[in-house]
Formats: sequence, structure tokens, C-alpha cells
Amino acid sequence: FLILIFLVIIVVSKRITLKMVRFFKKYLLRGFFGFIEKELNVFYEALPLFKNKRIYQTVVPLTLLGWFFDFLAFYFIFTSVFQIYFLDVIVSQVINIGASLVTFIPGGWGTSEIGSVYMLNLFGYSVVLSTAAILLVRLFTTSILLISGLIGSLLLKKKNND
Repeated sequence: FLILIFLVIIVVSKRITLKMVRFFKKYLLRGFFGFIEKELNVFYEALPLFKNKRIYQTVVPLTLLGWFFDFLAFYFIFTSVFQIYFLDVIVSQVINIGASLVTFIPGGWGTSEIGSVYMLNLFGYSVVLSTAAILLVRLFTTSILLISGLIGSLLLKKKNND
């Protein structure tokens, strides 16, 4: 929920967002929040490229909705393997997404899976069942990304040829 509020603040106010990041950078993890500040500045510099502000005001909620459905897909795949609470899925995935971004490993391959199994183990779930569910999720999400990317590529190629 706090992440959602922070994302809304990022979209609504550059000044408030950068003040918050500078505050955290002053008192916590300078390198991490310095990186976040740099990336936010890149984000805000790119915003004027949108001719219409309504574009990113539409894209951000759609992105959040996409993330929700991504978590829902994780949850449904996990529940097909073993019983798990939705909140446990969300907490473990948010932490692991952040951890995989920090490692700079493309796609978080390996770190995300190991982190998810570790987090779920901390919540009391079986390592074997967690590993099976994580591998199914990775297979499913990677397949969807590859298929949608291929379709998008073919559509762009067709549009360019026309």
C-alpha cells in the first residue's frame, strides 16, 4: 500500500518526491537513495516528451493494474501447487523484485527465484513446493513475455511495411 502511495506521489509531484528521496538519502542508505534520485531525475526529464500529460496519468494506473494482475497470476499458480495467502505472495514478490533490481542481473534470473523460496520458507512454506511454484511462475511469465514481444514485433514490422 505504501508503494502505491509513493507511486502516486511520483506521478503527481516532482518536488515532493525528490524531497522525500533526499530526506531518506540523508539518513539512510546513501548509495541506494542516490541511485533512486538519479533514476527519478531521468524519469522527470523524459516526461516533457509526452505531448499530453494525460498519457502518463493513464499509463501509471494501467501499469499498477498490470502489476496487480501479475501478483494475481503468481497467486493462482502458487495455489495450484499449495495453499498460500495472497498477502504472503505480495510481500515476498515485492521484496524479491526490489532485490533483483539491486543485483543488476538481467531479469533477476536466479536471484528472484532463490529469494522467493527463501521468503516463503521464512513464512513457513515447504521449500520443495515453493521451488516448484516459483519455477512454474517463471516458465509462465517468461513465456507470456516472449509471446507478447513476438506479437508486438510482428505487428510493428507489418506497420512499418505498410
